[in-house]
Amino acid sequence: MTDLSPHPAARYAGPATGLPPQSDLTTDTAVFTEAYAVIPSSTMRDIVTSLLPGWQGMRMWVLARPLSGFAETFSQYIVE
Repeated sequence: MTDLSPHPAARYAGPATGLPPQSDLTTDTAVFTEAYAVIPSSTMRDIVTSLLPGWQGMRMWVLARPLSGFAETFSQYIVE
């Protein structure tokens, strides 16, 4: 079978795999305001994934979800 996609070897950047060693120093800081939140990329590991009911062979990282006082009309995910 021939892959006809324009970038057959291209992959999206995704969260790092596995649990970081306990010797790693965590100096990243999350920032929460009334309008937005910044989550450090070091927290986006494959051990903090969610599964959606009815979906098989996928995993999801929640980037933003409705929260009282936040934008309450959308949610944002990374899905693999």
